[in-house]
Amino acid sequence: MSSQPIWLWTECPRVMKIEFGTHCVDKGHRGYYYGYNALIPIYKQLGVFASQCKSNETDCPQQEEMFHKAFIVWVVVQMCVITGAGFLMDRVGLRALKLISVGVYFLGTLMFAFTSGGSSALFFVAGIFTALSGTSFLICSHQISSMFPRYRGFVVSLLSGAFDSSGFVTYLIGQTAPGISLRTSFVVLACCALIYGTGMGLFALKRWSSEMGEDGKQPSDSDFTTPEKGDAENLASLLRITLFHHWIRSSNRHSVDTRIQRYLEKRYTSFGRCIRSWPFVLVTLWFMVALLRFCYFLTQMSQQLVYLFGDDTETIKHLQSISSALLMCGFLISPVSGVILDSSRAFYRRRMSRSSISDDAELYWMSLRGIAPAFLMLAVTAVTLSGLNFVKSKITYYIAFVLFVVLRSLLFSASVNFVLIAFPIQRFGTVNGLVNTIGGIFSLLQYGLIRWEAVPSNALVTALTALLFISPVILFFKKQ
Repeated sequence: MSSQPIWLWTECPRVMKIEFGTHCVDKGHRGYYYGYNALIPIYKQLGVFASQCKSNETDCPQQEEMFHKAFIVWVVVQMCVITGAGFLMDRVGLRALKLISVGVYFLGTLMFAFTSGGSSALFFVAGIFTALSGTSFLICSHQISSMFPRYRGFVVSLLSGAFDSSGFVTYLIGQTAPGISLRTSFVVLACCALIYGTGMGLFALKRWSSEMGEDGKQPSDSDFTTPEKGDAENLASLLRITLFHHWIRSSNRHSVDTRIQRYLEKRYTSFGRCIRSWPFVLVTLWFMVALLRFCYFLTQMSQQLVYLFGDDTETIKHLQSISSALLMCGFLISPVSGVILDSSRAFYRRRMSRSSISDDAELYWMSLRGIAPAFLMLAVTAVTLSGLNFVKSKITYYIAFVLFVVLRSLLFSASVNFVLIAFPIQRFGTVNGLVNTIGGIFSLLQYGLIRWEAVPSNALVTALTALLFISPVILFFKKQ
């Protein structure tokens, strides 16, 4: 009996679980900048962007508008430059990109610590550094999903959920600010991230994406266990190994993955062929519209709250302060997104294994169809969220925020899963980066939208969200 399957069955799951857990912990604070709304009152007290106000002005909308403009800059620059990070990942490797990102993240977080009225420009630079490095962390960690091929959607969703929930960090910083200064909190966060991130880069990640699904450990004599008479544990182990071999033989008979991989290698021989393809067009169209809906919900939050609650400043401040806390729901929603992705993929995989399709291209498109339900669910969520923005009700706003968390979870999980399936793994970083870059450029529309009133701007975004239905409809019906 071959020793490799024995080792894979007995040892690999434990190692992968530990590594996956450390990646989830690592993502738990990387995206804290999404909860920036909770820090606006504190930075106002420090005089950040106070130069936008007149000397005798008590309520200064221009000052708050600068914070939202800064967030738009963070997201757009992050999305535009992330293509370079993806290129580095494909050319230099995961480990190098991770260590570079750790240093950039450390500097960005320190800049947040030392931002004050006299250095307001640091708020822009700090956000750019943390946003770019945080997203680089995420695309590195997505490669761990290769270690769990049957549950790739679930793993990517959990990692993205941990990243999404890190907005809770800013909520904690805001709530403890009276007792612990903003500077102290960010310095501690920067140092902890530097130590932990360096360890993760050196010991948890391998150099190349293609190596993440493999394990370099060679089996030794201790990996073999011969069942003795009366040894129930070894007999049970032997039974599991036998079932494992049966599953391997069954998978080889169907050879679905082999045929799809063969098609990928034949079809996408260069980066140019990847971006001149229907799958790239579909995921890019879907992602850029969904990203605009996602980002605009955050940038228009203050304007939307004024539209909903008028002069009720107490309610507005309360909702702003807990917005970051509600973002923690992302980690609770992410398993649901993962189950949706994996269940739909499993359904179409069963159809592929039972079908007599001889054309590899048709088989490839059927595999992509497994992501279409998640695309469709996000489209419905985005349209519903946009519609609720016209309803003046506190309960409705809470429902809208829950839908926003669902949208956020599906947005990044589904797009990453699609790129992982649709293109060769060695081109994942560059292709995924370009999708994000195009989405970031499209998000520049926010600069014009935030100057409009709440109703017309929401109406335009609602109309644009209808475009989200194009990609899933084509995926459901396209065969070649």
